[in-house]
Amino acid sequence: MRCVKCDEPIRSLDEPCSHCHFRDDPALIEELGHIKWLLGQIDSLNEIGIPYVRLAQFYRARQREVEIQLGLRLPALTPDQVRQTQTKPRWFSARRYCAKLTSGSRSA
Repeated sequence: MRCVKCDEPIRSLDEPCSHCHFRDDPALIEELGHIKWLLGQIDSLNEIGIPYVRLAQFYRARQREVEIQLGLRLPALTPDQVRQTQTKPRWFSARRYCAKLTSGSRSA
């Protein structure tokens, strides 16, 4: 078995990883391992003629849910959070700050 966070070998799902000290619900960790294995087999299903698109979409969505529950992935932004990020881009204010620094150094 391997740690789902750092990919180092681990002895048991019940014990924390000796490398990164990650520990969570063993059932969720085991489910994530099964989902990753299944998604790795998707190409084989296509080769033998089994429609796999909806199956892959379902398991990728479940993978995201489990990774969020385990703290391995951040949840998607809410519509309010998206609006907040769109109101004033950080690069814009940083760019203006750099322009001020540049113009200030020329006049010195």
